Amino acid sequence: MLLPAIQGLARALPLSIGYRIADLSADLHRTCARNRRAALAENLRILTGGPDPAAERRAFRHYSRFVFELLRGPDVPEAGFRFEGLERLEAARAAGRGAILAVPHTGNWLIGGARLARLGHPVVAVAGVQLASAWTDRIRAQQRAQGIEIVSSGVAGGRALRRALAANSVVALLADGDVYRGGHPVDFAGRRVILPEGPARLAQRTGAPLFPAFAFRLADGSFRCEIRPEIPVRAGEEGVRNATAEIGRTLETILSEDPAQWLLFRRFFAPTAHETAAARTGGAAPSRGAAAERRAPVLGRAS
Repeated sequence: MLLPAIQGLARALPLSIGYRIADLSADLHRTCARNRRAALAENLRILTGGPDPAAERRAFRHYSRFVFELLRGPDVPEAGFRFEGLERLEAARAAGRGAILAVPHTGNWLIGGARLARLGHPVVAVAGVQLASAWTDRIRAQQRAQGIEIVSSGVAGGRALRRALAANSVVALLADGDVYRGGHPVDFAGRRVILPEGPARLAQRTGAPLFPAFAFRLADGSFRCEIRPEIPVRAGEEGVRNATAEIGRTLETILSEDPAQWLLFRRFFAPTAHETAAARTGGAAPSRGAAAERRAPVLGRAS
């Protein structure tokens, strides 16, 4: 009963007041959630090359607004919404092959998916627990009403994705997610991390085109959603590795445009051996430049 009450309150609030409450709760969340704040700060430090408290604060606020919109559901009024590269998706679906979007944790990808569905492009996405285990089914039902079908990872989820592509739908997969079992090491921000192989492997198996995509929340409250050029996936394991590496390069470029849009509150980068030693002795962690010079081959958490 708690979730319906919270959703009812979120829908009853004027949007401006809801966002104000979201901002205040974000500042409190940032103060209290030390582990999440530390993980986010570390991700941004490595991505940008140094500490950025302002970006951390903005990221927490972006995330809090995302949660408010998730709870409010389809009643969120349409703000300005700009698509770039939509013609790429339209051409792919005109060819009858469906399309795969590899998206990072940025902005509000659910609003982007709902807008695609409203434009006649049904979306199927993979996601884990949403906010809380007890709330996941209800939130997924809400998203289904917006035209986004959420499936879980695993064998059954994989079959659902292949069926969706065979039906010429759009499949959205998180490019920096942690609900996948397999992955490949790629260069990212001067580190070696593991990115999920799911987007590239699914494209290889089905013949569906693979596009990096993202949604950014802009300062005026509008959204910018961009679909980048197709990443070709060749045959064999090398084809999957090369496509995954290209996803990594594109993802780094996207996130570097506005690092505060990256709403990832788990450690994306594993510490280098030098950083581990520094942590044990109370020393300072090196800058991105120093880490890049050493080129320590460290693997991130498998996604």
